[in-house]
Amino acid sequence: MALQQMAFITSIPAPQHCISAYGRVPRTSPWAPNLQRPTTPVAHARSSQRHQQGGEGVAAALAVGAALWLRRQKRRLVPKLAAPPTYAPSAYGTRAVVAEPNHRALDREGRRWETLISRIGPPLSGSGGSSSSASKSWRRGDGQMRVACYEAGHVTAVALHEEILCIGTRRGVVRTIDVESGAKIGDYFLGSHMPPAAIAALHFDGSAVAVGDVQGNIHVWRAQLPGSWGFTHSADWVMRPSESGGVAHSGGVTGLTVLPTGCMVSCGKDGAVTFWDSLGESREVLPIQRVDLGPGKWVLTLCASMSGDAVYAGLSDGSVYRVDAASGSAELLELAVETSSPVTALAVLPGTDALLIGRADGSIQNWKQGEAQQPEMFSEFHTGAIRHLSIKPCNGDLAPLLISTSTDGRAGVWDVDAGKPLWGLRGLSGASLVACGDQTRFITNGVIVNRGPEQFQPSRSWK
Repeated sequence: MALQQMAFITSIPAPQHCISAYGRVPRTSPWAPNLQRPTTPVAHARSSQRHQQGGEGVAAALAVGAALWLRRQKRRLVPKLAAPPTYAPSAYGTRAVVAEPNHRALDREGRRWETLISRIGPPLSGSGGSSSSASKSWRRGDGQMRVACYEAGHVTAVALHEEILCIGTRRGVVRTIDVESGAKIGDYFLGSHMPPAAIAALHFDGSAVAVGDVQGNIHVWRAQLPGSWGFTHSADWVMRPSESGGVAHSGGVTGLTVLPTGCMVSCGKDGAVTFWDSLGESREVLPIQRVDLGPGKWVLTLCASMSGDAVYAGLSDGSVYRVDAASGSAELLELAVETSSPVTALAVLPGTDALLIGRADGSIQNWKQGEAQQPEMFSEFHTGAIRHLSIKPCNGDLAPLLISTSTDGRAGVWDVDAGKPLWGLRGLSGASLVACGDQTRFITNGVIVNRGPEQFQPSRSWK
């Protein structure tokens, strides 16, 4: 049996707005001004034509290869598998949680992939929502799953901006992909004879790509490449602790975020939170200030406050600090909890300064600033460490939704006000599970299973 990484999309019924990967309006970013290189119309047209011709050739080759393999197997790629209903520990009380078998997914080419993913949640009634009820469909989880893109290595980080998905992998690959078509847009490499390190943190806003790896390096690329979207062999900026060089965080980078002022902030296993200078003409970027939160402690995650003047940092000893961006002062939050489980994920609720805290024991807490009482505990759903928390705002009077992922291979969608899960997915990549979403889509990484007497496995060759 061969397991390969896939990126899956659960599309919520709503009008889809497709934006072409070519001819985009140049964007600017508060933390990376004037990123776009000038391009000539002739070079852009020629590169676009070559890209389209190459894409048609690849599609034809894949279609022929799939047909030959199916003929050789003399059977359908996906067998009919059944999964009995299961029960969540206490996520929905005593209600039965239906694990709907969804062992196959289709891509845009009509190819069929076998997966281990299934939906968990209350039984669905009806055939799904209409285009006017996208928010309600999000809360029910009645979308259709499809394969968005394929990656041979383990996906460790994802970020979504409009119609472009940016991914980072365990093999150090950083790539941008058009979500609607699944076409590869850009590849970002490091010109070195050393093997690349796994991507641990990623930030993508449409104008620049910033990544931190497990070796402690932070690199930034311009998102749009010269002439057209393509590939680049070296980073445009590198974060350095001093003029003498070195890595940004010894031990590895664990988090990246950008404040509304344009200041990029990082954290790492060296127990430090670093505020970086703005990107300019110099390739090497030095820190504005570095805040050490204690010897022997790891800073595992961070997020920006709602006001944008500070960041919250979660530590391996279970504590959470609020670090001021101007003064660098660190304030220990009084959480009034009797647990020392490491804080592995943080998110701020929009419109408030309420802080959502995910821990290594699988618990999620809602802490409101200024209240000395114990944080509100969410219902039990995850049995492994929380890897990622993100907020999906909802339109109208509906409450915002929380997206969570865990090492138990589950991704959950939560009602923040009620503190209860609405639905989720299981059978995902627990070791490196990440997820994100917008108004109409829920995107996560999973695996495909290639079965057959010859143990067929797609080629990993760069060709």
